[in-house]
Amino acid sequence: DNVLVCGGPLANSASLEVNGLADVSFLIGSDYITLKVKGQSFKWMKADWKAVDYAVVFLAMQGGRYVLAIEGCTRYGTYAGAYYLKDHYTELSGLHIIVIRWADADGNGEVSAGDSFQIVYQE
Repeated sequence: DNVLVCGGPLANSASLEVNGLADVSFLIGSDYITLKVKGQSFKWMKADWKAVDYAVVFLAMQGGRYVLAIEGCTRYGTYAGAYYLKDHYTELSGLHIIVIRWADADGNGEVSAGDSFQIVYQE
């Protein structure tokens, strides 16, 4: 059976089991979280809470099954990754991994259609 992993390592320990498939890791500090993807670093700061976040979305194979992971630095990043994927999955054909930078452009403190979703890494 295929697997969907939703949530980063702070929220979902299953992410720790699959992140190695895509060379993904999270470095968690007292006031920051750094998302590392294939040698690239994307840093979320505590001061960015509910305003800016990063998400990684990747598709990998493991033992003959597909693993789809959607992980943010915080819950806002995870939600932003899922929200983006919902509307843009057809545009991502052929890609195996993307990193999205989300910014709360409409100022409501939630992930919504009026926000900024920027792909900052893809492969």
